[in-house]
Amino acid sequence: MNLKECFLFDGFSETELNELSKISFEKSFLDGETIFTEGDSSKYLHILMDGRVDIAKANAKFGEFFLHSIIAPSMIAELATFECLPFPASARANGAVRILKIEFEIFKEKMLSNPDVSYKFINSLLQKMKILEGFIQKELNLGADEKIINLLKETPMVFDAKKHIEIAKILNITPETLSRTLRRLKEQGVVEIDGKKVKLL
Repeated sequence: MNLKECFLFDGFSETELNELSKISFEKSFLDGETIFTEGDSSKYLHILMDGRVDIAKANAKFGEFFLHSIIAPSMIAELATFECLPFPASARANGAVRILKIEFEIFKEKMLSNPDVSYKFINSLLQKMKILEGFIQKELNLGADEKIINLLKETPMVFDAKKHIEIAKILNITPETLSRTLRRLKEQGVVEIDGKKVKLL
């Protein structure tokens, strides 16, 4: 474990890094593995070192309600950890993932007083607030057509890599709505469909 590669501890002295190593460890996750579950409590601060993590919330209609993805390097659920609250959503590895876990109470007491660390912590919280604002706007203003078109603009090969049921969860629509909307978009000449491949025209 090389703590120097973590963005949060850039500029730490060897003494500080040695102290940090006593309260932290790394854990790897394979694609699809759960990192933590909604409602769980944790004494650890989670830092995503490598990979991508999907955040989702339990929902009676969809089973899971996809919120957003987090790409390394980034903290995960830092507000819940800071406030000692249960995790408000679940986190799952999207591909191979490496997580640094730090005992938060000791970290807060000894290291969160460092101005540089505090600034990065606050900045991370602000970024999550922007993500949440964007998510709310998307869910309030976009229909299924716009969601599919935006997804294809952002990730053109998504239909090659994922099953329809997975894409429906990402878009927070039912698989039936996804299939029906794709057929309509094809009839309108908006997309081209060839087997699994879906291309925006």
